Amino acid sequence: MRNDATRAARRWLLQLAPENEEQHTYQQLGLALAECAIDNVPLAAPPAEQVVGRLPNVNALVAMNRAALLELSRAYRGSDVALATDEALALAHLSLSFARTDDLQAVAALLRLAAVAGVAEGLTVDAWSYVIDQQQPDGFFGMLSAELLLLERVEEAVTPRLAMTVEVLWALAAASSAPSENTLWAKSTETIGPVAEGSP
Repeated sequence: MRNDATRAARRWLLQLAPENEEQHTYQQLGLALAECAIDNVPLAAPPAEQVVGRLPNVNALVAMNRAALLELSRAYRGSDVALATDEALALAHLSLSFARTDDLQAVAALLRLAAVAGVAEGLTVDAWSYVIDQQQPDGFFGMLSAELLLLERVEEAVTPRLAMTVEVLWALAAASSAPSENTLWAKSTETIGPVAEGSP
């Protein structure tokens, strides 16, 4: 499902004719991120932009405003310290909370943060479903640009489409290069205990 979405976004980016330098930069970044996601290549970031170490505790994560969460997700590069179960659950729940308000950018950023932090994919399935559902038939992500197109403001629609698509591709690339073993999920089931069949 995510690979298909990545390939569709890549096809859209390839057929796009950028109208200015900003659009060209977004296009090139999107194509690079799509390749990372398709080939499972780990992402790299300039050292000056990296934040390495433990994530804030649950209370701090939940209290962060949207801008602070976006900033953290763009800068965070992981930790040698295992993520606590409650922190992982907080990230998963925050991504769903933003999905309920149709904030695709925030959901993508939180999913990227969750992937880098080592949150098990099983905790983020619903948020990923929301993100994939936001992909348009042409391959780009988000609805704002579709609304601008309906208003016949085509020239204003391209850059928001590119920006949102890059945001989602960044999350897809982070998730594809995240460790495949879900040690956190195993840890959380040991802590909480296995779910009995038929339990809600």
